[in-house]
Amino acid sequence: MKWIPATTPPPADGSYLVHAPSGDGKKPLITTAWYNPEFGWSLLPPVWINAISHWMKLPPPPEG
Repeated sequence: MKWIPATTPPPADGSYLVHAPSGDGKKPLITTAWYNPEFGWSLLPPVWINAISHWMKLPPPPEG
């Protein structure tokens, strides 16, 4: 799996792993967010939406 720049949006709606750098560069936000091609990203807290720099598909869930 590879990080994709946020300038290239996901091809379909769904949950994705996203990265948003912090102001000091030491504590980035890495979390899941929902993407809808019509409305864009949904993320809580929403203040981070404009900071999303990269995304990737979610890894497969754990087994068992």
